[in-house]
Amino acid sequence: MINKNIAIIEPSELINEIIYIKLKETKIFQNVYYFYSIDALYNSNSKANVLIINPICILNREKEFNKYCQNNNFDFIIALIYQIFTEEQLKIFNDRYYITEPITTLINKIKKEYQQTIKQKPNENLLTDREKEILKLLAKGLSIKEIANNLNLSHHTVLTHRKNISFKTGIKTIAGLTILALSLKLVTIEEIEP
Repeated sequence: MINKNIAIIEPSELINEIIYIKLKETKIFQNVYYFYSIDALYNSNSKANVLIINPICILNREKEFNKYCQNNNFDFIIALIYQIFTEEQLKIFNDRYYITEPITTLINKIKKEYQQTIKQKPNENLLTDREKEILKLLAKGLSIKEIANNLNLSHHTVLTHRKNISFKTGIKTIAGLTILALSLKLVTIEEIEP
């Protein structure tokens, strides 16, 4: 059993039910929840580690959704796709699941992500050069917006890198990431903003 909670956000009752039933049948996840809208998730007390969400649910609400994700520290977010979306619209997701694929593909994606997390240790080779650069700036006390401006990146790109760093290392707090940056010698004690 994967001791994780999964939330599905999908406006179609039929699709919600199918995915929910299939994930529950596997008996490998602690809890599976489903919601018909992003507002229903926001208003729930459910604590999910993984979101499976139809990108249509957050169209024109990306900033609000990113803020919610930042506050909830999801392990990863999977786009549930059966409509046409641009690459720009899909870049905030860690992975994609196409509704035409077998449900086992979705289950395997989730298992694979968690197996990689268990095998990996927070070390220097785990992070890309860009992730190390962002980790360094986070440790120095810069906000996501400041990092985006500093590196000439979009807010969403920096946020995605931040999520990937947390996912790869298992460290979600700024304090923990600062200690990681120190241990990897990306920053010195003097460089950390008090």
